Amino acid sequence: MKNQYYIQEIAENYLKNVVDNPVFMKVHNKFLYGLEKEDFENGFLELLSLIRNIYKDIACNPEDFGMLLKENIKIDEKSAQDYTRSDASFVRVPNLLLIIGVKADLQSDMTLTIDSGILAEQAEKLKITGIQTLVSKLNDYGFEINGLTKPLKPGNLLTFSHIDTREVVVALKAMGTAMFELYKSVKLHMNQRFYFCMMDYRLLENEKAKEPRFTVENAYRTLDLPMRDIAYELHNAVSDSTKQSVKLGKGYLMYNDWACVYTHKLDKKVLMTVHVRIDKIAIKLNLQNISKYVPLIASFPEQLKDTMLNEGWDCHSPPAECCGVGGYVFELNGVQYNKCRNGSFWIKGLTVENLKFLLELLNQEVSCRFPLVN
Repeated sequence: MKNQYYIQEIAENYLKNVVDNPVFMKVHNKFLYGLEKEDFENGFLELLSLIRNIYKDIACNPEDFGMLLKENIKIDEKSAQDYTRSDASFVRVPNLLLIIGVKADLQSDMTLTIDSGILAEQAEKLKITGIQTLVSKLNDYGFEINGLTKPLKPGNLLTFSHIDTREVVVALKAMGTAMFELYKSVKLHMNQRFYFCMMDYRLLENEKAKEPRFTVENAYRTLDLPMRDIAYELHNAVSDSTKQSVKLGKGYLMYNDWACVYTHKLDKKVLMTVHVRIDKIAIKLNLQNISKYVPLIASFPEQLKDTMLNEGWDCHSPPAECCGVGGYVFELNGVQYNKCRNGSFWIKGLTVENLKFLLELLNQEVSCRFPLVN
């Protein structure tokens, strides 16, 4: 059933990016705050479950959280920013938890305390409106909050504890502290908060917090079947011979926007880029030797062949000047092509049926690049 509001799509995308329960956690003693590692892990797992449940509930009933409610229509990137930057945005919820984790003081009885005035001041900086409503909603997720007033009064102490699993607040403090150390300010730029929104526990591995390195698993785990299988088939075909770099695109978690770049280890040139966006993937193949295996492409299904030739754009510069190297020049069915290196060859609308042809393409390209390598 299609979601009624666009905010529900965003909440579901954030939910997909929350990390899986860790098989093994490496946590520096500094972030244990005196807890045994097992007790800290129990608290973190409960916090992870809590975050998932909040995202799920926003996806089901966004009006309960005072979210921006707009009909679920196609929205361009500019207007979609309302959902992460406006006063009624989705990120108010993880941002509130981040503020508590960063600014609240951890007490010996495993409670977090913060001056109401500090909470209100930080909430205003991150455009968190309806602060009393959002804080009160935490009661639904096992938190007990004492000292909450309306409006928030400077000098009044707020106390946060978790009824069933006291260690939750320790895990929250650890994640908030690591994020603060990483970027030196709670007033984080939008694209710097995703580690916290994802609950990426790798932040806690070292005494000095470091940015975790994203892997293809971060991107591909967000896909539904069969797209996930297609992505991993492509990955497995070239993973041993390439180095992968993964980064979030401009849409961040809102669009589930990932780019996975595969650079061949021998010539240090990009072989393939897999772009994940929402629930679809598109790939860009750098076929610098395409002229040597045109007959293979000629045998492809017409739809796949048309996609390869028409997605992207032609090069309008002299061949030797395109991107400083020269475009992809080849002839197919009596037609001469000169395709731009930056704009070709994008293949969208991938299907399981077309996968075998793409694997053949990759195999041919690698064979032409390195004819002496078995």
